[in-house]
Amino acid sequence: MLRLVELKSGEILYDLGCGDGRIALVATREFGAKAIGVEINPFLWLIAKARSLRTRGVEIRYGNFYRQNLTDADVIALYLSPKANQKLAEIIRRLPKPIRVVSYRWEMPFEVWRRRGPVYAYKLRGT
Repeated sequence: MLRLVELKSGEILYDLGCGDGRIALVATREFGAKAIGVEINPFLWLIAKARSLRTRGVEIRYGNFYRQNLTDADVIALYLSPKANQKLAEIIRRLPKPIRVVSYRWEMPFEVWRRRGPVYAYKLRGT
C-alpha cells in the first residue's frame, strides 16, 4: 500500500482506523515518514499504542477519525467499509493541499491514480 502511494521520508501519513498500528509502524520504520494512527476501538488502540512506544515518529490517537484535523496529511491510508469511505471522501475533498490516499479493498469516489490488486491509490489536488 505504501509503495503504491509513493510514501516518502518526512511525509505525514494518517492511518485512519489503524487497528493494531502495523501500517503506521511500517510507514515510520521502513519509509521514514511521520505516522499518526487513529483508532476508536479501545482494545485495538491499546495494542497499537503499546506497539508504538519504541518507535519514534509514530503517534497513536484514541478517537473518531471523522473528527481528526487532517490538514497536515500528505498521505491517508484506509481499510474501511464502503460506507465509511464515502463519508470520509467528503472530508478529504475539502482538504486544502494536495494529498494522496490509499485504500485497501474498497474504492473511493475519486479518479483512480494507480491500482494493484485490491489496493487503490488516488492523488487529489486540494481545494
